[in-house]
Amino acid sequence: MRILKNSVLFQLLPGDPTGYFAAKRKAEAGLEFAKQQIEEHKRTLDADNPRDFIDTFLVEMKKTKHEAFNGNQ
Repeated sequence: MRILKNSVLFQLLPGDPTGYFAAKRKAEAGLEFAKQQIEEHKRTLDADNPRDFIDTFLVEMKKTKHEAFNGNQ
């Protein structure tokens, strides 16, 4: 059964017998929510008064100018 779940052909069957598409939609919605939160924090950032983890992370990114972190992650 594991082979069937990972098979592209199985994903093309009508319906969503494995829950793949439902899980994919939820993951995409979570990612979109995170992106919106980050953008809102960027717009309202006060580097001297970080409100939460996102603000703190953005401040550290600006301080270090670390190349490993960019807007695509």
